[in-house]
Amino acid sequence: MFENVVQGIFSAAFLASILRVTTPILLPSLGALISDRAGVINIGLEGMMLISAFVGVLFSAYAQDWFGPDVGAAIGPWLGMGMGVTAAMLTALLLAFFHLKLGANLILSGIAINILGSAATVAIMFELTGDRGNTSTLASLQMPFIQL
Repeated sequence: MFENVVQGIFSAAFLASILRVTTPILLPSLGALISDRAGVINIGLEGMMLISAFVGVLFSAYAQDWFGPDVGAAIGPWLGMGMGVTAAMLTALLLAFFHLKLGANLILSGIAINILGSAATVAIMFELTGDRGNTSTLASLQMPFIQL
């Protein structure tokens, strides 16, 4: 019995699934570690992730409408990824503006970014699809080489 548990834990499939599941938590925590080492406490990472993922899904889903089915299917995932990264950078710029130019507390500004990300994604998704908390009604495209 114990040998089966140990074999299951140290199997390649289990380790691959752990890596796949922990990546969305591991990458922002590494970003928080880097910003903490620079002397900046970045509490707004969750809000940045929410906004980035939401913008990425929207641009990927609407690429077929904007560029046609053939071109949209080819560039939709890449456009979604690029716009998601751009949205995260703009959200980080907003956090920096609050702290550096307006003199707001960095922790309170980060909490505000988290609340903005949570509320804005649900509100905009409800306006676009009439569905709360679920993007399955959008025809989002998949990256061709990523298998989940």
